[in-house]
Amino acid sequence: MPYMPVERPSLALGLLQSILENNGISVATSYANILWCEKIGILRYEFAEKAPRMFGEWTFAQAAFPEFKPDSLRYYAEILVEYPGRSLGIKPTDLPTILADWRRKACDFIDEIAFQIVDEGPLVVGCSSSFSAHVPSLAVLKRIRDLEPGIVTMLGGANCDSEMGLTTHEKFPWIDYVVSGEADDIVVDLVNGILEEGRNLGLERVPEGVIAPIHRAAGYSGLRDNPPRAVSTSFSTNPLPNYDDYFSALKAAPVQAEIVQPGLPIEGSRGCWWGEQRHCTFCSFNGASRKYRAKTSARIIDEIEALNNRYGIDWFGFSDSIVNMKWFQDLFPVLGKQTQPFRISCEVTPIVGKKHLGLMREAGVTYLQPGIESLDTEILGLLNKATKSWQNIRFLKWGSYYGIYLSWWLLDHVPASDNGWYIRTAKLCPSLCHLQPPRKLSEILLLRFSAYHLHAETYKFDLEAHDSYSMVYPLTQDELNNLAYYFQDRTRAQRWSEPAGEAESPAERKALVDAMVQWNELFDSTTRPVLETHDTGVEIHVRDTRPCAEKESFTLLGEARDVYLACEDGIEEERLYRLFGERGMAAAGIDLIVESLLHSKVLLSLDKHFLSLGIPQPSTEPPLSPQYPCGATNKFLYAAINRVRESPVAW
Repeated sequence: MPYMPVERPSLALGLLQSILENNGISVATSYANILWCEKIGILRYEFAEKAPRMFGEWTFAQAAFPEFKPDSLRYYAEILVEYPGRSLGIKPTDLPTILADWRRKACDFIDEIAFQIVDEGPLVVGCSSSFSAHVPSLAVLKRIRDLEPGIVTMLGGANCDSEMGLTTHEKFPWIDYVVSGEADDIVVDLVNGILEEGRNLGLERVPEGVIAPIHRAAGYSGLRDNPPRAVSTSFSTNPLPNYDDYFSALKAAPVQAEIVQPGLPIEGSRGCWWGEQRHCTFCSFNGASRKYRAKTSARIIDEIEALNNRYGIDWFGFSDSIVNMKWFQDLFPVLGKQTQPFRISCEVTPIVGKKHLGLMREAGVTYLQPGIESLDTEILGLLNKATKSWQNIRFLKWGSYYGIYLSWWLLDHVPASDNGWYIRTAKLCPSLCHLQPPRKLSEILLLRFSAYHLHAETYKFDLEAHDSYSMVYPLTQDELNNLAYYFQDRTRAQRWSEPAGEAESPAERKALVDAMVQWNELFDSTTRPVLETHDTGVEIHVRDTRPCAEKESFTLLGEARDVYLACEDGIEEERLYRLFGERGMAAAGIDLIVESLLHSKVLLSLDKHFLSLGIPQPSTEPPLSPQYPCGATNKFLYAAINRVRESPVAW
């Protein structure tokens, strides 16, 4: 359903389709997101997908809840004037008319999709709901119930995890069954039971993790204090996902067939091995369970090759929350030797070093989302992260060396932080402008299942559902609190996923914002700054075009070269002095070399470590305009073939 990405098929639906088909149950998957994107255009679609204040769900709220009449003018005035005006060229005076028309067209679209589905004569219809797909899913299932009451409805996905799923089932009676958690192991028994007994499935036949009509009839006795959640134990032996219906839908959409470069999601693991040990405070991934499970590397390679053979696609994106460290032994080395080149994206802990990144690049990894989050060790400690500042910068250095695009950002307003970190980070930026910059300073979100939600009292939060929910759902505040994924602290009314107002920012924050803007502008320019080192084996030639450079070129000889190279992968300060002291160098001599390297800003001293900053040559330059291997859209081609559709006032 909208607004899930159109550049890739649904891993969840593709997997469930294969599981059901392997057990003799006929299944078809409808990609309504592709149809909706074809109607409104890729620019509007992607805006709604990423816009703040639940805008995507708001566009379908009228279709789901026609009697609900929130104060739309307040919604326009407080939230959306700035965003469509900046992103879509819409004048503020035209905004109410255009957005009202958007909602009307969403109602028409829900009718269209519901009629199409009903005409196919299904016995059961289910939706997978993640991110902003919840209200669109509720809307289409409600319309299907109106058109054909005999069809049994189901809803699952991340938005149905635990208490959210229980509340969804309780407050929206046209939903017959809600699956909370992972459906892999239970979907066959559940669907077979429904095919035999419909809505009358007895309690003994309701799998763990499923909320059924019988629970509604019993007033949810026993579920409120401990909402059910299914966890798959057979994950590693699941069949290959079936993405046939995605490619059929894409082929049938004339514009998207031209502009979409599909990528295929693959799943190597679930849960988070780091989160099992220490929960990053802001992280809500994996819902109520962070239990880590992984497929064998051989199985992952077989799946990549099978999907490539079946669909002719060599772009892949791992859905995993974190790369399995064992893959550096038996996955990436094997992929690196394949004759078929792949383009791969994944999420990784920045604790990995040069050797790891080299193996990933040889395997075809061109895009990484590292869990950096901050360049300040104090903030990283507050976030319960695994790394320190120098390690994150080392990761940026070696990622840039291998030409891997790094998608990362800095988290802002971290609980218990003060304004000192803004200045500390701003002072680092000029020395790092030859490395890939953080693309935004992102307000930290208060999410369900994060430590801020699970242990709100520890952080002195008084949480409630973000006030955007009141513009979308016709529910009481307590009901919204049980349904919500995004929260705000009553004591500060946090505004999530919006840039903090510059007028309200402290001077320290403005200093960091200015430094980040300059870093991004320099890195994205046609004359990108460089800090390159060429080691001849006798001397190091340094080329430095950063604005902070003392001089553009110089040479490191003898002991200065040796000290610089000893710091190339980071070294403890004490160890450096001990190492060269054992070679007969006096501490005063080491001091002079270190001070000279620090003065020229080719060496950093952080966290009692020294780190050389230069990129050894030859290296591979990171791309200016990366293509995400798990799918991309060509906006320039779209503009060329469909200009009228992207007019600010025309559909």
